[in-house]
Amino acid sequence: MPLHVEGLYLESGAGRIFRFDDAAEKLLTGRYGFGMPPVSNRTRRAPYQHGSSFISMTLTPRVINLTTTMIQCTRKELFLLRQELIRTNNPFASDCANPMKLVWVWPGDGRKYYLNVYYSTGLEMNTASRPTPLVQNAAIQPIAYDPFWNAWGEEEVTYSCLTVACTECGDSCPTFWFFGTPASEGSLSFPLSSFGSCKVDTTVNCTNAGDVPVYPTITVNGPFSSPRIENLETGDYIMWDNTIHNSDDLVIDCDAKTITLGGVNAVAHKTAGSNYISLLPNAMGVTDGINRIAFYGTQLPGSTGITISWRDQFIGF
Repeated sequence: MPLHVEGLYLESGAGRIFRFDDAAEKLLTGRYGFGMPPVSNRTRRAPYQHGSSFISMTLTPRVINLTTTMIQCTRKELFLLRQELIRTNNPFASDCANPMKLVWVWPGDGRKYYLNVYYSTGLEMNTASRPTPLVQNAAIQPIAYDPFWNAWGEEEVTYSCLTVACTECGDSCPTFWFFGTPASEGSLSFPLSSFGSCKVDTTVNCTNAGDVPVYPTITVNGPFSSPRIENLETGDYIMWDNTIHNSDDLVIDCDAKTITLGGVNAVAHKTAGSNYISLLPNAMGVTDGINRIAFYGTQLPGSTGITISWRDQFIGF
């Protein structure tokens, strides 16, 4: 029996698209694996114990099964449709950097979600119980090693320090570091670590609208000294204790657990008290998923600030 599905398609690592939307030439007849991903439970049983004690659980890779019926009027048209499906699922066209994406455009509001998937098995095509050789069934099985659905659009929050020409030195200094009345972006503090710099001590709100915690990417634009990013809701933080020079960017990828400075590994200056954390717990951990993120450090003239970017994630549909 055909399933009524809108906005569902598979995109290869090379950008080739095969659609599973309702259409005259193909009907989606089976869709499995879109809900809760498989769970592996870790248990322990002591001698003479009845049953087992639950220790922890781990989400395992999500296996997707898609079956479709392809209908064409001529053998050539059917062959071209089959060829498009095969080329989209070409395992040699996808890799870790460019996986296939199973994309679902949510009916109603038009929001897009995707899974990073890889070809697993399938592409069996047959004419069993079909009325003619030009009506064929096709089944494919991709696998998502990261079982979470990602929002297509990326969320981003930036703390930036406006700069103007300083009347004292002529450099582009933060607007709130002039002698006199500080601007609204911050406040004056002493002793001066260096003329034209500011001690960052401010917060921004980052909202995680998904139903699971996410690991953002943090970019600190140089020049900057000893940046520290902390979630005030949980007390978790990550700090890099060194100076980022002009025109360099420090990139902290909390998901990949890497820190690079100008593209070069710079993890050695991560402080002992910090770790790669989920800076953005979901609504299960903080009220309405609103996280107050604090920035600390010394922002030097010419720095454009700190940016936190992430994608909302969902456990299933």
